[in-house]
Formats: sequence, C-alpha cells, structure tokens
Amino acid sequence: MEPKENTLTGIEGWLRFHAFWLPITILITLLENYYILRIFIPKIDPKIASTFNLLAMTDIVFIFYLSYITFLFFNKDYRLPEQIKAFYLISILYSLFVLYMLSKSSYALKWYDYKEFIQSVIFTIIWIPYFTFSERVKNTFRAYY
Repeated sequence: MEPKENTLTGIEGWLRFHAFWLPITILITLLENYYILRIFIPKIDPKIASTFNLLAMTDIVFIFYLSYITFLFFNKDYRLPEQIKAFYLISILYSLFVLYMLSKSSYALKWYDYKEFIQSVIFTIIWIPYFTFSERVKNTFRAYY
C-alpha cells in the first residue's frame, strides 16, 4: 500500500487570505502614515501633533516587522508560524498603546478609534489557533534540513 501524498501544503486555503492581507496591510499603513505626516499633522494643534508624530514613527517599525513576516510567508520559511503569532499579540499591545497615547493627549477618542484594537483581538483569536494547529501550516512552513 502506497502512502497518501499530503495535499495540505502550499499557500492555498486560508493561507491565501494572508497572501493578500500581508502586502495590502503594508501598503495601507504606508498610505496612512503619509496622510498623517504630510496632511493631517500640519493642520492640527501642536500639542496633539507630537502624539501623532510618535504614533507614525512607531508605525514605521511596525511596517519593517510586517515586511519581514511577509518575506517569511512568501519564502515559506519555517519561522513564520511563530513570528506571525508574535505579530498578532504585538498588534494587540500596539493598539492598546495607541489608545493610551491618544487618551493622554487632548485628542477626544471616538468610537472608530477602537476599531484597530477590536480588529486585532478578533484576528488574534482566529489566526493564532490556525497557525498553531493547521496541518497546512505545519506542512507548508516546516524546516527542510
């Protein structure tokens, strides 16, 4: 009896979501930062502007880390599952940091300022178990020695 070929490999299934989502997130974050740094900050009170400058600069670090994860993803690197799980946990902490910084400034928080935090929590609840238990993830991102 011949062993069955494992068909759960490659960037297929739910991994296609990440193939789309990772590059788009980098692009959207770059566009948001351009808007904040070039258009929004010059028009607002200088007391609030420093907070938005700090948040935009921390976004740059976020973009570099997300670019690294994207590189790992498309190279099917064995380090991706742990790195993307760390990314989702960091995104929750980062969202809380953003909310804290905005609340400490004279900026009045609105309902949509919580969107990033809620989205981070939902993504973390869904994707950390997926990257932990999925056979496709285990077969696609395994170390080849």
